[in-house]
Amino acid sequence: MTVQTFEGFLLTRNWRDTQGGIELEYWFATDSGPLCALVRGERSVFFLEQRQLEAARSLLAERDGVLLGYAQWQLGEAPIAARHPIELKRLYADPDSIGAGIGRRLFDAVRADALAQAADLLWLCVYAGNDRARHFYARQGLIEIGRVPYRFVDQVEDDLALGLHFTPASP
Repeated sequence: MTVQTFEGFLLTRNWRDTQGGIELEYWFATDSGPLCALVRGERSVFFLEQRQLEAARSLLAERDGVLLGYAQWQLGEAPIAARHPIELKRLYADPDSIGAGIGRRLFDAVRADALAQAADLLWLCVYAGNDRARHFYARQGLIEIGRVPYRFVDQVEDDLALGLHFTPASP
């Protein structure tokens, strides 16, 4: 590995999900011109505000003490009218577990809990460029219900809002 030191300032940063994990891309302005630095294979992390902890539900998928994936969801205001919307905040599968049905089983559990809570909408936001996630959610029956602005430091983009409508059960 070669290490070089540059002076400059950060122009932009982007991230994307890949088969090998999260890939971070940083562009710097240097005296030698633009410089791109890629960081590959990072693991996803998430943070919850203290006030959200009580309302949040979480589910971990593990085998022999090894975390394979997790889901986190809660009652949350939707971008469309809904009486009792449940927002899927996070659904991640370890990159080595993708294709093994972990994400589908986690999603099925979230859907079952949303129905048990009498939700009329299960919804989430996804990065429009995350084709793998968009296809996964389409296979689960979610459709686009709108767009939601997403801010990452000084960058603002629209995430796709996807939703699954539930019809009330007949008495």
